[in-house]
Amino acid sequence: MAESVSPAVVSAMERLYAVEPDEFMGERRRLAGEAKAAGDKTAYAEIGKLRKPSLAGWAVNLVAREAPDELAILLGVGEKLRDAQSRLDMATLQALRPARDSAVDGFVAAAVRVLAGRDRDLKGAAQQEVRDTAIAAIADAGAARVVTSGQLVKALSYSGFGEVDVSDAVARTSSGAILTVLEGRDAGSGSETPDVEGSVTSETSGTSAATQASPAADAAKAAERAAKARLDAEQAAAARAERLARAEGSLADAEQSLADAEAAMTQARRTLKAAERARDSAVKELAAARHA
Repeated sequence: MAESVSPAVVSAMERLYAVEPDEFMGERRRLAGEAKAAGDKTAYAEIGKLRKPSLAGWAVNLVAREAPDELAILLGVGEKLRDAQSRLDMATLQALRPARDSAVDGFVAAAVRVLAGRDRDLKGAAQQEVRDTAIAAIADAGAARVVTSGQLVKALSYSGFGEVDVSDAVARTSSGAILTVLEGRDAGSGSETPDVEGSVTSETSGTSAATQASPAADAAKAAERAAKARLDAEQAAAARAERLARAEGSLADAEQSLADAEAAMTQARRTLKAAERARDSAVKELAAARHA
């Protein structure tokens, strides 16, 4: 059952999670002060407890607000992939991989772009966290939902199995309700649909205990479980391969940086020796001049 949330809190969250992380605390104090001045003690307490987002979380929030096209592409590809996975349609899953990679790259590029517009860089670990969040949003409907909220406080990640844990990654009131500010907003439209819920869950339908399964049905279910296990294993392997590729890339960058530093150090030593020789020569010339 939906909870009643103060409009002041909803408005404050919409404004607060769009400001730069460095400005978050000051803006939170200001908004909480406005609620207190208005006599809304509940909103004052709720706003004062809202958590500051990480750089990656802020970047994802900005994409949700300012790059709806890239977000829509990511969510669309995610829906298709999850549908194909639910049907164990391996051919479609394979065919969608280029679209998946392109959607993730586009989302990360949008995050880089919106931060560059604010004279901020998104690189290194923060950029990788945005990529991990995009992958999580593709893999899991609950993760996609909180990404559209524009109120992440930290990045999401997907291990390759099960659902993405979003419990501590999105802004919440003290009651634990998720305030979804941007969900339901059409790309390019200004309409908002506030939504409050206690948690993000997935529903599954069970088979009646009274239904007697035939041997053929049992075999079909066993085959389905085997196919699902194979698919999960492939996704986990793909996730590990991606992490390995990133680690190898980081190692290569580190090795190149080390080589550059060593070359610079060698050159600096040569320059120092040349300077020492020039100094010694100047000292000798000075001594000779004094005794002339």
